[in-house]
Amino acid sequence: DAVDIRDFNIKNIKRKKSCVYTGSFVSGKGVEIIAKIAIKATNVNFYLYGNIKTLPKKYLYLKKEKNVFFKGFTKYKNIPRILSTHKILLMPYGKKVGVLAKNIDVTNYFSPLKMFDYLASGGVIIASDLNVYKKILTNKNSIKIKTKKIEEWLNKINLVLETNRFNYLGKNSKIDAKNFTWEKRVNKILRFVK
Repeated sequence: DAVDIRDFNIKNIKRKKSCVYTGSFVSGKGVEIIAKIAIKATNVNFYLYGNIKTLPKKYLYLKKEKNVFFKGFTKYKNIPRILSTHKILLMPYGKKVGVLAKNIDVTNYFSPLKMFDYLASGGVIIASDLNVYKKILTNKNSIKIKTKKIEEWLNKINLVLETNRFNYLGKNSKIDAKNFTWEKRVNKILRFVK
């Protein structure tokens, strides 16, 4: 996976002091952690973009929470602007990450497309601390938290929203995104083939 950083050349957008998540709501992709965080962080707004049909029934109650906004599925062309309007970009993966097909665990093999979009958007990424992407998400471009440490998620979210001390992470992530463009990915494949 990679990103076209030209899509993220967006001018004059002010970031809201809020959290955004884009992607699927299937098991392990993050809704479990977001649910625990949102219930406690009632002062923080959470904007969730994705197909609501993939939301497990046990989390439907979140639709009634005043600080959780399910925005539904959106076309990819809208993603750069959406990501660029929120201060925090959430990647709260569980210990086991599923896909739409049942009983498949991709925890050790997946490469989330959203990660490259998140990097290119320049927001502050707060992600689960997983080995699968540790060479891409580092302490210089993101905040990584152990999945189960809900209090730490809450603490970091509040610190990022209340201070400017983590803004450097967004600046670094935009720089790092330049290493993961589609062009660089293709050139790497071509070098391998040759």
